[in-house]
Amino acid sequence: MGTVNRTVSPGPRADAVAEQVTLSDRSRALLQPDMPLVQYLRELARAEQLDDAFRLLVEALPTPECLWWLVLCSWSRTIVTRDEGLEQGPVDQLRRAVVDWLHDPTESKQQLILAAAASAHGAPLATGVVALLTAHRIGRHRALHAASWSVGQMVQLAAPDRQYKLACYMLGVGVEVLLGNCHWQRQPPTTPRPTYID
Repeated sequence: MGTVNRTVSPGPRADAVAEQVTLSDRSRALLQPDMPLVQYLRELARAEQLDDAFRLLVEALPTPECLWWLVLCSWSRTIVTRDEGLEQGPVDQLRRAVVDWLHDPTESKQQLILAAAASAHGAPLATGVVALLTAHRIGRHRALHAASWSVGQMVQLAAPDRQYKLACYMLGVGVEVLLGNCHWQRQPPTTPRPTYID
């Protein structure tokens, strides 16, 4: 995942996505007519309204891209916080199962994801992944809420002095996914990506 040098598409409009999401009054006050979603996410990050930004991003991303973003967020904790060996074992197996499914989305590989998620029960990544894959049963709104909650929980597990930086980084990675600049791969990135979130 190296540096991307290209003209950036503005992506979807923020107001169209925001209609589908419950936002705080403070976040709503930052929304301008015809504002691109990427710009709105940047404004929310600057205002430290990151939970709302996560909600908007999971609303805007198709399910495969949202699953990929959750995997990237899980990897990001190691990159940004330098927590070596973080969440190995069951969570790492879950990440690999999701990436395998993204490359070959078969029913059998989806079952492997659910089995890996059961082994990683209690991990934020497992909660978000299972919710997205079972949205047809639990409802889309509940699934997206669980996915954004899982990203927030990954941030909360970092040391307090690293949480804001990590949340902005995760949001920036999500923007890259949204704009089509970050496609799934089998290995975690070794260096942070440039992001559009300051």
